[in-house]
Amino acid sequence: MADGEVVAYRINRDYLSVPWYWGDLCYSGSFVLIRHRIQPGKTAESGLTFYTLYMHLAPWLAYPERDSTAFQVADGQRLKAYVDASRQWVAAELPSGTRVTWDKAVSADTMTGSNGRQYAHVTLAEPVTGCMSLSTGDRVWTVCDRENLVPARDSATRPAWWSPFLPPSRETVQFDTVVCPTPYPIKAGDPVGHLGWFQVPGEDGHEKRYQVHIECLTTDDLPHFLSNPEGTGRDMPAFARCPKDIPVYLQFSGGEIQKGLITTQTETVMALSGQAVTDKEGKRYWPGGSSRGLLAESDMQLLSRYDLAGRGFETTEDSPASFDHLDGKTQPKGLVKTIFERFFSVADNDGKPYSKAVAFNYRQLLDRIDDAKSSRYNPEQYRRAVQNPSMRDHLYRLCVKHPSDWYYSSEAPVWKTFFTPQLKKEAPEWYAYSEKFLIDLRWMHRVAGMVENPWHMHPLVFLDAIAMNAKVWVLGTTSEHYESGGRGPGVVSSGRGDHGGASYGCYQLSSKPGVVQDYIQQSKYKDRLTGLQVGTQEFNTEWKKIASEHKEDFAHEQYLFIKKTHYEVQLGFLGKKGINIKHKRAAIHDMIWSTSVQYGPYTDIIIKATKEFSFENATDAQIITAVQDYKYAHVETKFASSPTLWSGLKDRVVSEKSKLLDLTQYNYEVE
Repeated sequence: MADGEVVAYRINRDYLSVPWYWGDLCYSGSFVLIRHRIQPGKTAESGLTFYTLYMHLAPWLAYPERDSTAFQVADGQRLKAYVDASRQWVAAELPSGTRVTWDKAVSADTMTGSNGRQYAHVTLAEPVTGCMSLSTGDRVWTVCDRENLVPARDSATRPAWWSPFLPPSRETVQFDTVVCPTPYPIKAGDPVGHLGWFQVPGEDGHEKRYQVHIECLTTDDLPHFLSNPEGTGRDMPAFARCPKDIPVYLQFSGGEIQKGLITTQTETVMALSGQAVTDKEGKRYWPGGSSRGLLAESDMQLLSRYDLAGRGFETTEDSPASFDHLDGKTQPKGLVKTIFERFFSVADNDGKPYSKAVAFNYRQLLDRIDDAKSSRYNPEQYRRAVQNPSMRDHLYRLCVKHPSDWYYSSEAPVWKTFFTPQLKKEAPEWYAYSEKFLIDLRWMHRVAGMVENPWHMHPLVFLDAIAMNAKVWVLGTTSEHYESGGRGPGVVSSGRGDHGGASYGCYQLSSKPGVVQDYIQQSKYKDRLTGLQVGTQEFNTEWKKIASEHKEDFAHEQYLFIKKTHYEVQLGFLGKKGINIKHKRAAIHDMIWSTSVQYGPYTDIIIKATKEFSFENATDAQIITAVQDYKYAHVETKFASSPTLWSGLKDRVVSEKSKLLDLTQYNYEVE
């Protein structure tokens, strides 16, 4: 759900089980704990370290073994299928995705041709038509190097955090135990796992379902973080707290703003949409959301997106005598009562017609809890009152510090009211099931830094509240800065000392390799430049004139040309080499753009720079550092014909690395 690092996990080899009346019941104790860090302000005081927990994940054996002999033709490829090792007769072409089997362990099934290419003797796993009609099971020879044949995909994607245990890694899996590895990165959107199969005893047998339990928790000072201690973002408010009974203003066609006849019915927190409106006296008003009018800024409390306390996030602490909050016998005095008190206050202060009835119902429940004579109650009624749909916004913003059942053993006092001698005597099977279940699932006491009673936040609502909305980054901005200094589409360089000759435009289209000539052939300004020799005074003058007359259009045309002929070609090249960029994070895309412009669309710099680690699992900062360091180390060889430029090229690499690393710290995405 968010970028972070794996700090603890447990992988069950197979589903765990416990005896029950009608046979063993299965469940999974597999989990992964991911640590995250957010720091809205300039100092660590503004930050929060928190964790997301994914519990009951499918175990190791739920995933079928990989077939090491299963391959398929890589995307975008069509491979010739030869009848025999002489490769004189092409039987058909194998389109991308064609499934084959190839046992690399059989030396006779691999050979190197006179052209230096490697070929494999493969068995077709599906029919193929061509010069000959080939059937499943037929054997042919085809090229297999340069990743033309790739391992066939499994039906179920392995969790991304399993990468240390999957080929080509040789790290051994430690099954059925809590592991705290050296933290390693995982990215938002990476697969965490699949729902585990879960069977739980019931009165008439057992219930069964697939499920995963997700938590969001922290051991930091959460109330301090919610207060936005550095006031980050208050100069650019994103929300406003609007009290009850403030006037709603109307703006008339002439621009005049007047107070309307209605007021707000309830206190709300609204996202600021649109632009503030200013009246002739300089007073500011904001669109009032559902009120269909304007609300005066002076009547509201403007909030940063990090003013989470102001946005409705509240905290409470609970120290229950038992994990069984609603046993039907003892009225709940802790968390449940706190929730009911909060809901009563919200409903009682709400101006909507039905809210008084809601407040009345919660008042009755609170009176019953406080009534010493009223001990017995219906737990389901209380659960429904907690999960009241009209109160969800308030419930989901309640952050609670309470004991974790992943921490304590069955011997702990908090479990004593459940694991009683009476239960053991009257329901021994249920007692044994619960005890083994708790032993199998307990983990928190084995992880350094975890505490008995962490803060718990709603995993979706909390993460949504702190998420930085992605801002749009203009692709190629970094490259343009270094190629032309941001001086626009009319820039012309002399080319002195540059093996590429004179260069033109935002991205310095070089003349000697013919890039600028290719651009002219597809340009709408072709007629104005045709007949003029590139590099002459006449050509340069006309180029600058077009830029002066059509600056934005000329710049955009150059952008589209580079995008198509360099950036997209490099993306495709990387894809064929197994590096598929599926995200939109600006720093990586700008690095790819800049590399393709400076080194050419088919450069293998990124491939070579990242060969020592997994591009997919590395952080953006690691990738950028590796690529830029590789560029720095190879300036002399990559630009052997331009020694006078070496010093400046190295300076660019260092400066560009710094800019790209800075870009990784912000939530920018390319369109």
